[in-house]
Amino acid sequence: MLFPWIVLGVAAVAVFVYRRMKKHRYEFPDGVCAFVLAAAVIKALGNAGISLDLPEAALAVAFAGVSSVVLIVRRCLKKAHTFTDDVLANVVLFSVCALIESLGDVPWIYTMLAIFGLWGIVLRQYRRKELGTVDYILGLVYMSAAVMLLRGLFGLSVLAAVGVAAGVLVAVLLVYALSLFWIVK
Repeated sequence: MLFPWIVLGVAAVAVFVYRRMKKHRYEFPDGVCAFVLAAAVIKALGNAGISLDLPEAALAVAFAGVSSVVLIVRRCLKKAHTFTDDVLANVVLFSVCALIESLGDVPWIYTMLAIFGLWGIVLRQYRRKELGTVDYILGLVYMSAAVMLLRGLFGLSVLAAVGVAAGVLVAVLLVYALSLFWIVK
């Protein structure tokens, strides 16, 4: 099962290199390539770790930790945003999803959808978009994925999971609003 991930990773790097050779700006296709490459790296290393008889949770924590440290060092050194940053950020995302999957009986897709839904809501607030259909869809994706995640991870009832998910959404938006106040001040 390792071969398809290797092919996907090589294809992602090839597309990125081709786009650089043609001098395209860094755009959405490059972000998709970073996402695919990070998924391929995590799956390949996960399969290697399983063959070495290492616990999946330990591998996920190690991947997330190393990638986070490298990203923080790059930010502290004020390096320009590159393809490497996107790959490292996606490795952190996949590692967190794999860690949650190994801790509870929750498929990784619920974690990823909850993170992407929340990220999309905050990003649209940052860009000052008017409330519209996209926000409702993002909210629906976030709430449904977060409820499934909380139910699987903590064994909460549906109503309790909805309350916790809504509380997390409100807390994230409050922290975002306060961070804007502190940054502007």
